[in-house]
Amino acid sequence: MRITDEQLMAYADGELDAAAVVEVEVAIAADPALAEAVARHRALRRQLRDAFAPALDEPVPEHLLARVRAPAAPAAAVVPLRPRRRWALPEWAGLAAALALGVALSQAFLQPGEADLRTVAGGALRADGALAQALDHQLAADNRADARIAIGLSFRDGSGAYCRSFVLRQARPLAGLACRGDDGWHVPVTSEAAAENGELRPAAAALPPAVLLAVETRLAGDTLDADAERRARDAGWR
Repeated sequence: MRITDEQLMAYADGELDAAAVVEVEVAIAADPALAEAVARHRALRRQLRDAFAPALDEPVPEHLLARVRAPAAPAAAVVPLRPRRRWALPEWAGLAAALALGVALSQAFLQPGEADLRTVAGGALRADGALAQALDHQLAADNRADARIAIGLSFRDGSGAYCRSFVLRQARPLAGLACRGDDGWHVPVTSEAAAENGELRPAAAALPPAVLLAVETRLAGDTLDADAERRARDAGWR
């Protein structure tokens, strides 16, 4: 039976049940390439933990904890019912317009991650706004626990272009990989990121398999250490 990349990642992360572990280990014993793939994946996990370590070691900011600890709002007072009257067509039209406006405003203001990515020709994604700024200037060592954007690994792909992994900390954390082109940061893959149990920030060392697989397939050589990352940033990722 062929072992998939997803199965290898789950094995390396200790997420398979006993029967699946035996199946993967039998395949690894027969194919040294599978053992090398597991070793690469575990090395990437360690590098991700190191990249996000400054943010993970910081205490959760007090203003975020205050939101969680805040008591629930009191129930609204009961208002006596009034006789119901029929609404005329203009009133229904006004209600529909108000609902449409509310949906538009909620999409604009309650989903901050939407402004970080935009679709270009052919349906491809490109980093925009705060995400593009972070990819241009933020170092992994700059990650903070209360920052909305965290940067992970930086490396060169097979064509020599720089790529960087990232996490957008929002209501539904989003992880992705961005690679530098002449016209900005292209984002070939994004995936919803897991959230830490009881924490207010996504798990840095638990990027989704789709993003990790994209990193592994594009990685040429080693990931950048802190000094190499700073030099690449100062050179404009060229």
